[in-house]
Amino acid sequence: MRAWTVKVHMVMKLIRKRGATSAQKVPKLLSSVFFWFVLTLVLFVLAVGSEYLGIFLASRPWWDRLYGLSTPFLTGGLVSFFFYFLVVWVPEHRKRKAIKNDFRKFYRDLKEDIAVQIIFASKKGGRKDLRVDGNTEKRLVTVGGFREAFSGGREADEGFYAFSNGLDEGGGEFQEIQWLLRMLAKEIDYVLHNYTITDAKTRKFFKRLEVRLLGLGELKVDDYEDNKLLCRFIYEIFAGFTHVTGNRGYDIVEKMIEDL
Repeated sequence: MRAWTVKVHMVMKLIRKRGATSAQKVPKLLSSVFFWFVLTLVLFVLAVGSEYLGIFLASRPWWDRLYGLSTPFLTGGLVSFFFYFLVVWVPEHRKRKAIKNDFRKFYRDLKEDIAVQIIFASKKGGRKDLRVDGNTEKRLVTVGGFREAFSGGREADEGFYAFSNGLDEGGGEFQEIQWLLRMLAKEIDYVLHNYTITDAKTRKFFKRLEVRLLGLGELKVDDYEDNKLLCRFIYEIFAGFTHVTGNRGYDIVEKMIEDL
């Protein structure tokens, strides 16, 4: 009996949860411009169809009065939607598309610039197999290409260890990467203030990323722990890896930009 009561309670809880979800969707639907446009268009088609094709309610005595009152209202509504489309929706859509495309290109170019600094630092750390050229840069900005180049090696002058040790030797690579990350933080700040992100998780991701990037920009060059923090971030992004769940297989930042 008790088990049956528990099952009933779970079912009722699930029903209430689904009901709450549906209730949350109704206000969003009613606030949708597209919903009201479709509703207005359907009513207009029904009204005109009834009047000129002799269907539905055209034969009713009260129809002429209702038709005379509703038609101007529906026509005005459709005209308003048309101007809304031209004046508001089209420019906003173009703006959003331009911001997203610029953000995507900015991030790809920035990754190539970071890849150059990774190569410089790796060569300082003892790598002899890397060189600065367009093909190598484009290969390293892909998850597969970066893993192929940096996943192996056990010695200090091999794999990703060479990059980390190269940063420890000083030079401008550490500061250059920091500067690039600060630039990315500024770009994210611009997107957050000029591009409406409706998904809460996506918005939270970019806000947290911006804070993290600003923190990485304050790291000290000669601090071993700070070096580890910067290298960890670089490896997470370029190798598609997270220390929480392991291998992602993709660049999380690039994916979130595509999902905007």
